[in-house]
Amino acid sequence: MNKCSFVILNFNDFETTQKCINSIKNYSAVAHIALVDNCSTDDSFERLRTIFSSEPKIDILQTGQNKGYSSGNNFGIHHIVQRYPDSGFIVIANPDTAIKEPALQKLLALMEADSAIGILSPMMIRPNGDKWSDSCWKQPTYCFDLLSAVPIVARSVKNVLKYQKEDFISPVFPVDVVPGSFFVFRKNILENNVLFDEDFFLYCEERVICEQTKKKGFKVCIATDCEYEHYHDKSIGKTYKGYAAKLRLLNTSKKIYYRKYRTLGYVRQKLLFFCFDFSVLLHSLFGR
Repeated sequence: MNKCSFVILNFNDFETTQKCINSIKNYSAVAHIALVDNCSTDDSFERLRTIFSSEPKIDILQTGQNKGYSSGNNFGIHHIVQRYPDSGFIVIANPDTAIKEPALQKLLALMEADSAIGILSPMMIRPNGDKWSDSCWKQPTYCFDLLSAVPIVARSVKNVLKYQKEDFISPVFPVDVVPGSFFVFRKNILENNVLFDEDFFLYCEERVICEQTKKKGFKVCIATDCEYEHYHDKSIGKTYKGYAAKLRLLNTSKKIYYRKYRTLGYVRQKLLFFCFDFSVLLHSLFGR
């Protein structure tokens, strides 16, 4: 049977993280769990350590500093690779996600069957039952990010990056980007220097890791017959209150993305960044 190791990142969210780990710890497909506390400011690390310290599958870790989602996950990935070098597949899972064991086993079987797949994600089911909106998307372009930052036209372009339902006809479908909330990746891609870019504190990290995975010759895919639940923003919402705060963080990450991974002229960059800042200002003043 194919097995995997999980990396689960906690920050000030004991209840959600505990529920997530309890849901997967007895799965036969799960060999190890790296529970990484990203320097929580409450007592969640101590409570998690008290509950799970005797579990043989679970390693409870704490970062020395909260440098964000990317850094925290890399911390867990490095631990898995160094301590369990036989782990061929690593799962990145937000604590506010849930997957059933048959779906996980199928994901691993699909990865095993096609060595060209570097990253594989199941379909994301939102609390309202929708599994088409956020399971994957096309790589955002300059024009899309520019227009989506202008409130008067943002709604008209919001579906531009979505794949159509009729695209999801095969069990494994190549895509540009999958969410960072839950995916399986092949440890081999680490040998090609593919990791989360730690300059991104939160948001946009999946753009980069999927893009880099494809540049190294691996496929990024969605498994259309597998599903996971994502209680979106359940963890993030406890730290960042209100849409404007999340939008500010998102747009900060977009600025980093364009500075590092896209070559823009002075005028185009200034225009894009102005729209980012202006959209945050509008939402701060008038709400979403």
